[in-house]
Amino acid sequence: MMQPHADHLRIVIAIPSYRRAESLARCLDSISALTGPFEDRDICVLVVDNDAQTQEALQVVERMAAGFRFALIGLLVETRGISQVRNAILDHGFHNQGADFIAMVDDDQWLEPDWLAQMMAVQASHQVDVVGCRVVADFMGAAPSSLHGHPIYRLSSPQTGRIARLEGTCGILIKNPKGLPHETLRFDTSFSLTGGGDTDFFLHLERQGGKAAFCAEAIAHECYPANRQTVAWVRLRCERLGMTDTILRLRHATRAKAYSGIALRIILAMGKGTIYTTVYAWHPLKREIGISSFYRVKGRLRALTGRLFEMYR
Repeated sequence: MMQPHADHLRIVIAIPSYRRAESLARCLDSISALTGPFEDRDICVLVVDNDAQTQEALQVVERMAAGFRFALIGLLVETRGISQVRNAILDHGFHNQGADFIAMVDDDQWLEPDWLAQMMAVQASHQVDVVGCRVVADFMGAAPSSLHGHPIYRLSSPQTGRIARLEGTCGILIKNPKGLPHETLRFDTSFSLTGGGDTDFFLHLERQGGKAAFCAEAIAHECYPANRQTVAWVRLRCERLGMTDTILRLRHATRAKAYSGIALRIILAMGKGTIYTTVYAWHPLKREIGISSFYRVKGRLRALTGRLFEMYR
C-alpha cells in the first residue's frame, strides 16, 4: 500500500501500562524502530502508568527517555481502571498535545516497523475516524499443545478496507474528533475492571456517525507469557467475554432484541459445547473449545444475574 506523506501531522503513540515493565520496554523498542514518511519531531510517545504503588512503567520511561528516538513522556493515573487510563490518553493526546492522531497500543504488544505508516495510509485512503490492525499471537516460551489453536488467541482479521466498527483497542489509530462532541470520545468507567469498554466506545462512536476501517497490512504482535497460556486463563477469559458481550447487548439493543439475541447465543453455545465435549472428547483442543463454550454461557448468566467479576482488578 502506498504511504502518503504525513505533512507534519502531530501523532501521539500512547501505551496504557500496568506492571509489565519488561514487555513495555519491548514495545517501546519496536516503536523506536518505526519507519515511514514522518519526522521524528512530529511523534510523541506517551506511557500512562496505572499503578500508583510501584510505578514500574514510569521507571521504564525514566530509564529510556534520554536516548529515545521520539519524545517520551510518562503520566500516572492513580485511579485503577483501564477506562480511566484510556480517557487520560485522549485528554492528554488531543487536548494537551494537540495531536491530529492518537495511535494506541497495549504494553504487551510489539509492532512491525511499517505499522504506523500502513495505518496512516488506510486512514488517508478511506477517510475514517478509527483504524484497527491485524494482531498476531506471540507465545512466550512453550505453551500447552492443546491451546495453540484455541480461537481465544486468534483475533478477527478482515481484509483491508471499511468495516462497521472495531471491537478492541489493541492496536488502533484514532483521528482527532474535531467535529464530534467531546463526550462522544470517552470510555465508560463502569467497564474499567470488567473489560468491554473498548467495544462500548466503538458502538457509541458508530452511532455518532464515526467511520472505521481495518488495515490487514499493519501487524501488531501480542505477547502471551506462560501464565496466559493455561487452561484456567483461557476459561476465565471466555467467561469474561460472555459476560461483557451480554452487558453490551443489554445496554445497546432494545429489550426484546437483547434478550432474544442472548438466549440464542446461550442455546448455540450449549449445543456447541455438548457436541465438542462428546463427539470430540478424544481431541484435546476441540474438547477445550467445547468447555470454553460452557464458560461463555457462565459469563452470560453472570451478567443476567448481576454477579459480575472484575478480571482486571
